[in-house]
Amino acid sequence: MCLTKEQWKKHKEVIKWFYEQPEGTKLWAKSKLCDEWCLTDTPYWYNYHTYIINDEFAELRKAIADGKEIEYLTNDNKWVDLNTKDPSYDFYLTPEHYRIKKEVKFPIYKKNDFMVVKFYDKSVFKIMFIFDKSKLKKWWDTNFISIGVNSAIYSDNCKFIRFDSREWEDVLYDEEKGLWDGQPVFGWDNNDLARCVGFYDAKNKSLFLLDGTRSEEQSNFDNYEPYPHLDDEWIIKAYNKLNFES
Repeated sequence: MCLTKEQWKKHKEVIKWFYEQPEGTKLWAKSKLCDEWCLTDTPYWYNYHTYIINDEFAELRKAIADGKEIEYLTNDNKWVDLNTKDPSYDFYLTPEHYRIKKEVKFPIYKKNDFMVVKFYDKSVFKIMFIFDKSKLKKWWDTNFISIGVNSAIYSDNCKFIRFDSREWEDVLYDEEKGLWDGQPVFGWDNNDLARCVGFYDAKNKSLFLLDGTRSEEQSNFDNYEPYPHLDDEWIIKAYNKLNFES
């Protein structure tokens, strides 16, 4: 068959690989009109098709073509972004050293050693709770562009310069109740007018015990509501005594 310059330019790496393989070798193909990848040994090299080399890295190559990100394992045992959008990328490590990066479903809650934040996407966040104010300003000045801490710190439009999940610890989130792990809350039962102030345990869907630990036997209140005064010193001190590993 005759190839146009456009077809050759788009598929040349796969074409070269395919014609160097034994007769009957199949490669992966996907049409813009179809969500599924299929194996074929008779590619027509259409411009509206995507073709992928069918080697030991085929699943990674298909993921890249689908717009997903790939990570590789470094010598110090850390997963780092591969930073390629080329499905014909020449993988130089063994397949075990690569993986498809887990897609993040936003919003998500994260924390570092002085605050809990809510990310709406990879660049927009909102600070939910500051439990060590002394560390905030230095970190803010280093990482953010803002019109000022006082005017922007609780704004949904705060822009995060870089998003690296390794720098943040995951925070459990109870999607049903809309509460994050450790969140200061009111808790009360339907037949009780009094409200208890405590810290929500998203793991057990109850409150942390008074000693700051979790308990599967802790009773669950009928109702929870966010405690609004997050600047209260006693709230901050009590939060810092919570044992999240319990």
